Amino acid sequence: MALLEQFDYKRAVETFREALTSNPSMRLARINLPIALFYAGMNAEAAEQARAASRVYADAPQPLFILGLAARVDNRTDEAADAFRRVLRLDPDDAGAKVNLALIAMQERQYADAVELSRSALAIEPYNATAAYNLSLALTRTGNTAEGTRAMQRFEEIRAAGAAVTYSQTYLEQGRYAEALASTGAEAELVNQAPSGSRFIDAAAFDSSRRPGSTTPSDVAEPLAGGVTLVDLDQDGDLDIIATGPFGVRCLRNDQGRFVDATATLGEASIVEPATGAVAGDFNNDGRPDLLVLTMSGPRLFMQVEGGAFKNVALKSAGGSAPRVARSAAFVDVDHDGDLDILIGGLADPPPSASAPAGWGFVGTGRPTASRLFRNNGNGTFTDITEAAGLSSVSSVVAVAPTDFDNRRDVDLVMVPYGSRPRLFKNLRTGAFEDVAAAVGLPDRGPYTSVAMGD
Repeated sequence: MALLEQFDYKRAVETFREALTSNPSMRLARINLPIALFYAGMNAEAAEQARAASRVYADAPQPLFILGLAARVDNRTDEAADAFRRVLRLDPDDAGAKVNLALIAMQERQYADAVELSRSALAIEPYNATAAYNLSLALTRTGNTAEGTRAMQRFEEIRAAGAAVTYSQTYLEQGRYAEALASTGAEAELVNQAPSGSRFIDAAAFDSSRRPGSTTPSDVAEPLAGGVTLVDLDQDGDLDIIATGPFGVRCLRNDQGRFVDATATLGEASIVEPATGAVAGDFNNDGRPDLLVLTMSGPRLFMQVEGGAFKNVALKSAGGSAPRVARSAAFVDVDHDGDLDILIGGLADPPPSASAPAGWGFVGTGRPTASRLFRNNGNGTFTDITEAAGLSSVSSVVAVAPTDFDNRRDVDLVMVPYGSRPRLFKNLRTGAFEDVAAAVGLPDRGPYTSVAMGD
């Protein structure tokens, strides 16, 4: 896959062939080989290998999709249309197959069919610029000039938004089924079937309450603390540890498998204020990991400078302020512009210490505070885009995780409010997100405290 993404198609072909020589039943290599052959310009062999893969793996849409693309290149439109229709029988919601069928319909001057197919593709992917353009052309050629003009305006809006899907002849730009399958590490041929010797024991339950009578920030933070972040701070090829808690922030450098306390080297990030968590990411694109530390007085952003120390930089934001207390956050490029934005899960505001009742806790009994999404402006400042993104209603958040649950090559967001249904926000590529948790079957409300993503 790495070779394909580096556009080194011939080496990718060689690699997949070597894998099949070693293990002829390897599903990933069998499905990915025709993809590599197609992009290497070996059209006839790509079609041959795609047919062979489709016979063995009838449930895989990728070989059929490559058959369709290869047939289109050779102007075998009937064969191409048949292949893309077979893709849709496996996945009725594949926009790529619909776009290709619309292109074939346009070529055959079946403009009404092209209109229907393009509209269907846009319903699945509202940000698909190729589908929008095809719809405009097809409407115009059916004589519906006014609607065709409106469709062309919509195409221009999608293209200007910066997150459009536009199909071309390049790898990663012809639909998701023209992309190689990645290994999950759980394929049957890769998994050791012997039982693991690992054992797990039940740990203490999460306690969100404050100790009765305690009013200090350290006491209030204690049930929220205990975070550990793995990050290669010194860029020596192994993971170091950032630990947070009532003690503040500690750094443990990985020295060939042994951890050495290096908190003093953090500079301004070696804070002793109670901290509830930390996340790492290179927000200014200088090649060095930076830190966002969640403290009882609000999040603090630290930029790593030359030499490895950290400098406190203000989280300057236009249009909003960060939650006072948070337990979770993420560096994530939500707008796909090449720099990391900041998502902070709002937990709850702390009460005045004099009025804090015994048993008060941030989770369940505190006053919820809204989450915040800050867009990186690329100049050291951020803009609060929470409202525009549709995330302002999410509070009492104990965990967040960026993901791509629908494999659309954009960043979706999981946010877990304590005692409520987890929220799954689908990226609409318009700058906004839509909560689809109920639609995709996420579990109902419960005392969730963490989240992890995996295949």
